[in-house]
Amino acid sequence: MLRAFTIICLIAVGQTASGADGSWVQISGSRTSVVPFEMRYENKAVVQIGINGGMHGVFLDTGADTLLDIAFAKRLGLRMVETEDTAVGFSGALGKRWTTTVDIQLGEIIIKNYPVNCIDLSDFFASVTRTGRQDLALEGVIGDDLLELLEAQIDFRKHRLTVHVPKPKEQNGRTRH
Repeated sequence: MLRAFTIICLIAVGQTASGADGSWVQISGSRTSVVPFEMRYENKAVVQIGINGGMHGVFLDTGADTLLDIAFAKRLGLRMVETEDTAVGFSGALGKRWTTTVDIQLGEIIIKNYPVNCIDLSDFFASVTRTGRQDLALEGVIGDDLLELLEAQIDFRKHRLTVHVPKPKEQNGRTRH
């Protein structure tokens, strides 16, 4: 009985939403997932997540968009589309912004075709990683857009990121996020 219930729940969890590039973002997996993170580099939260099948280190930043370093995106062979925008960060202009979609895994939740921006983060990474252990390559930032979509809760005392598959909402007769 429990096994049948689990299978039904996993099938019901799959959700879709429209991505920025017109592709459909698909969210599947466990209803809730808890992902540990570490505080590194002068108390910045760093989490390991799946990006297109491999595990990679990223910062958690509630004040930023989800970003990938452009050199990392090129190493993955991602097809990027140039935008007319210049990315601007806390330290000023960061350069030309490109966009692409990736598959992201946070614990047991999988997000397929998630739209992300790609910019040169090398100077930013160099400035924040000048102190602390250098055993984890940083490849990007998980920002407010993805954290909000997954109804994330960040527990800094326990170093845990809890993410949830959002409940579907009805819009124009279609179920969407």
